[in-house]
Amino acid sequence: MKYFLAILTLIIILPSRIFSNDINLILSSEKGITFEFIPKYLSENHFRDEQGRILPLFEDASAPDFKNVGFADYRYKSIPIALPSLTGNTFIILETEFEDIQGVTLKSVPNLIKENGLLVPDDSYSNVDFKRVQIELVKWGEIGIVRDLIIGNLLIYPYQQISDNVVRVYKRIRVQVSFGMPIVELKSRRIDDNIFRGVINEAQAKNWVYDLKSQSLQKVTNSKLSNGNWFRIKITEEGIYKLDFNFLKSKGIDLSNVDPRTIQIFGNGGRALSERSRRFC
Repeated sequence: MKYFLAILTLIIILPSRIFSNDINLILSSEKGITFEFIPKYLSENHFRDEQGRILPLFEDASAPDFKNVGFADYRYKSIPIALPSLTGNTFIILETEFEDIQGVTLKSVPNLIKENGLLVPDDSYSNVDFKRVQIELVKWGEIGIVRDLIIGNLLIYPYQQISDNVVRVYKRIRVQVSFGMPIVELKSRRIDDNIFRGVINEAQAKNWVYDLKSQSLQKVTNSKLSNGNWFRIKITEEGIYKLDFNFLKSKGIDLSNVDPRTIQIFGNGGRALSERSRRFC
């Protein structure tokens, strides 16, 4: 018999638990978590230059997004959270504490040039016109399956350019995450199975197992992927698979009005194979 998480009401309150130096886990249960992010900034003046541009770098910040050269250099904190479901997970921002710094703009993402065989920032590119872009304070990053555990990355951007000459720098952000309908099972992991280590809610994750064998080809709904028709395909063995017209039709997928150029395939982890057939030899 399978016991699902929907019947559990146990709540663990950990007011003093610290996931890392900048994350305080306040509450953790099978229904959700509440935590605070307190950024540890690396400079008191946020690396302010003579032109009044700042970059509020903090510990464990992401790398620059070099696809957005010339735009505001936003960095984020990625917080790994074990989830009982691939869909329906939501969050709300409960409290914030911040400082508005006047007379400054954010530094832009630099261009990279080759110098002595290495890619380095182009200092001359720092004079480009600033391009301001709106960005969410908190948002979901990738959600996927790591072996048999569903993990979602919650991304927090702790500074914002709120006007042409004002940057808001957050000192504290409290977030509540509510989980979607569970599709995981309660199982006891082996003593040497540490796949759950590193997520913010380890106490719950150690007993959550996503059983791939019990999941069949099914349409995914109630998610960011709800635009269009999405199908999950179970892969049980390593190898190269051919997803042709006959295969998709045999699974009940209606292709009568589908342009094959619009079909896309996504996976959780792994890497894409080269389209050059000689690399398979």
